[in-house]
Amino acid sequence: MSQNNKHTPESIDAQLAELQKGYISKLSEKLQAIMVLWNTYTANKNDADELHKLYRAVHSVAGTSAMLNITEVHQICAEIELILLQMLNPEADEISDHTKLHQLFSQLQILLSNNDFKAMPINLNEHRS
Repeated sequence: MSQNNKHTPESIDAQLAELQKGYISKLSEKLQAIMVLWNTYTANKNDADELHKLYRAVHSVAGTSAMLNITEVHQICAEIELILLQMLNPEADEISDHTKLHQLFSQLQILLSNNDFKAMPINLNEHRS
């Protein structure tokens, strides 16, 4: 790569901002899919396949939201992810805190209904010394 084509931290920040914007534009669709999976799972209790699908979808949104500074979505999905991971463990006792899981999905539904996905700007310059 020549010096003229070198990416600057500012140009990378701009690219990350575009990625963030694009992801947020699709986030309602991703959260709606999670809610459908949640409703399907709750209707078909003890369906391991449905639980795995739900976990994978939540895990994906939690990770991408963390990378793109969509903090509230990340925090809710990360908490859901931990509970679902416990549920996927065949050696774990029956999960006792179904109430917390239902509360988290309710919070996710509120974010989805409000279409309110706040994101902190990504600024690589702040992380450079």
